[in-house]
Amino acid sequence: MHRPLPLLTLTMLCGVTAAQAPAPEPREVQVERSFQGNFSYSESISRELFSACDANRDDRLDVFESADALQRLRAPSDTEGYSRLDTDRDGFLGWPEFDALFRRSVANGGTFRVRVCRAFVEPPKPPQPPSPLERFLKVHDADSDGALSPEEVDKLIETMGLPAPLVGPLRALDLDGSGKIEEAELAPWFQLMPMGMPGAPGMSSLPQPWYEADGDASGAIELDELRDVLRRIDVSLLRWAEALLKKLDRNQDGKLDLNELPTPPGAASTPKPTPGEVVPQRAPQR
Repeated sequence: MHRPLPLLTLTMLCGVTAAQAPAPEPREVQVERSFQGNFSYSESISRELFSACDANRDDRLDVFESADALQRLRAPSDTEGYSRLDTDRDGFLGWPEFDALFRRSVANGGTFRVRVCRAFVEPPKPPQPPSPLERFLKVHDADSDGALSPEEVDKLIETMGLPAPLVGPLRALDLDGSGKIEEAELAPWFQLMPMGMPGAPGMSSLPQPWYEADGDASGAIELDELRDVLRRIDVSLLRWAEALLKKLDRNQDGKLDLNELPTPPGAASTPKPTPGEVVPQRAPQR
């Protein structure tokens, strides 16, 4: 009967001294994290939380890691509870199984409690879409400094064809005397714009004929919206849509803003909405 070789002999046979042998990775102190059903769930949070429970970083949770992390499991010996979570019966909890438990726990205002063994850094929230006012300001802010200069205000008035009752209050919005109209100063005036006017809250800030084509009111014309304009002019122009967009798109962002848009043939025959006139918003053709 052979006796097992001592550890020192094994490391010498393998050419590794005791000083060279890798030390086990220290485990961090477990910290309980709690998520209630009223928080804004995101897949990135779920994935980061799963990684923070994965002590050996193998992208799966064994029965010991699962018992350490999940309140649902009483101990590693809770095979019945573990089998309910291990839906694919592979002996481990993958992220989809972890995520399914996470979602079920916070549904209908519930709470998901988990003990993490590694640092959990909550990912930043995804950027929110710009508000109608932010889109409006971006379209008319030619130098992108976050405010409207007198020259930009003049251009805005000319482009939108603003009536006199709106022009006077607009020019008087520079309350702090900075020489420019900033977003906070513009907001009250913007909310008073008639809903049917291009650039009003929730409406496209583009003039005709682009106003009707800008179905998502983004203040820019994308490829499908450009096709819609060309189709109304002449169906045979559709084949040039991609080449036209590429030629006019000076900043290469895949869409045409107010400064890049040309005036297509026949634009003069398309009337601009009059102040107060409600123009039905057309859904973009995708």
